[in-house]
Amino acid sequence: MTRIKLALLVAGGLALLAPRSADAGKVVVLGVDGDRSGELEQVLTTIVASEHDVVSNAAYKKAAKKAKVKGTAPKGVAKVAKKLAADAIVDGALGREDDAYLLTVRIRGKDGEVAQEVSIALKTAQLSEKARRKLGRQLLVALDSLGVVGREGADNPAPPPAEEPVDEPAPPPASATEEPPPAPIENSTELAAANDRRGIDSENPLPSKRADAGLAAAAPRRSGPARRTAIRLEVGASATARQLTFITRDGLDNPPFGYDSPPVPGLRVAADFYPFAFATSGVASGFGVGVEYDQVFGLTTRTAATMDVALPTTEALIAVGARFRYAFDDTETSPTVTLTGGYGQRVFTVDRTALPSGNTLDLPDVDYRFFDPGLSFRLPLGSVVAVSAGARGLLMMQSGPISDRAEYGTATITGVDADAGLELVLAPFLLHVSGRFTQIGHSFNGDGEQTTNRDGDPASQDIGGAYDRYLGGSATLGVIF
Repeated sequence: MTRIKLALLVAGGLALLAPRSADAGKVVVLGVDGDRSGELEQVLTTIVASEHDVVSNAAYKKAAKKAKVKGTAPKGVAKVAKKLAADAIVDGALGREDDAYLLTVRIRGKDGEVAQEVSIALKTAQLSEKARRKLGRQLLVALDSLGVVGREGADNPAPPPAEEPVDEPAPPPASATEEPPPAPIENSTELAAANDRRGIDSENPLPSKRADAGLAAAAPRRSGPARRTAIRLEVGASATARQLTFITRDGLDNPPFGYDSPPVPGLRVAADFYPFAFATSGVASGFGVGVEYDQVFGLTTRTAATMDVALPTTEALIAVGARFRYAFDDTETSPTVTLTGGYGQRVFTVDRTALPSGNTLDLPDVDYRFFDPGLSFRLPLGSVVAVSAGARGLLMMQSGPISDRAEYGTATITGVDADAGLELVLAPFLLHVSGRFTQIGHSFNGDGEQTTNRDGDPASQDIGGAYDRYLGGSATLGVIF
């Protein structure tokens, strides 16, 4: 056990064993998301216990379980706080910010709403002594601003009894790097009142150094690295298999072959951009745009009559659209839902120029153009792993050559696209593995050559419809900001 851990445990134990005052406020101290060691929770407990009665994280969880409350939604938190007779609730989140860390401590009132925030920039995932003192000052002042009563004598303890003088070495001079006094608070009447209760001059809070201008305007946070990122870019390998199946009438002697290919490798690029997330963590941060591109390479098609001729084939998907991302809570493991909608194109075309004269390819090209409204869901399973899933409807605008009169003619077309994936996040990098299924169904209207004249008799419809399916997957590396 390190000296820091030992000191925290001893300090926390002494604070918790301090005499309780009937007038002291009760404060719940929850855990800190992203802190695997538990040291930051112990720091918060020690700070709060120096002036208030502490309700532990374990006690809160037990009460929440009995009350059937999950998560940290304000109504649920307020319900548990009422059962515990708590005056405030403190929790935190530790997230990566570029090459450093950002610790955000939230102070909630009895109603469960976040009333104050304290943000501390850290070089490592641990608090230095300087950062701990700064956090302590801001946290206790924030609790005061909520009207949480401190333990009697906590602010101005009685001086120790006089002792016989002893010879002791003179204290060392103050370090030149000692923390400078914080700037005066200018705008919060509640914080000024809190300072008055402690005998602090609100215009010049040097005596206790407890006030800090950063408390009045906490920096916007993005708790959970991949949840509220402003930019997300992924590049990697993909593989796609296609199957085109026609629905024919019974007894048809000349049915179309359709198409059935094994997975073909390709390249996938995807990006999301949320411009407002740079400046805010509110609703506006959820508005953004996204783009996706996936194309196979080296795909060729052959006909039964000329198997020695490989026809170059293009298969690709491109989509661009708007996004609205909504986070259910502000913790690292809170889920997010994203509404999507935009324009997309999926093509499968064969270059027939190499076919010998008199030979044809009994396979229609497709060039789908569509709108794709959808919904996706992301659930973090911790600070590193997350699962995601999404589905989109394909509202077809056109289908390309397959709908020509010389081919299968017009049709009623419906489509659906779905995916599921697993993410490993080590901010600012991530690994994303996903699978995808797309199906486009055709119900032919009977006005195409290939639908009515496969048997030489145009009076009857030979082909009723078709299913065009794409099954694929990808593994991409990405960066998030």
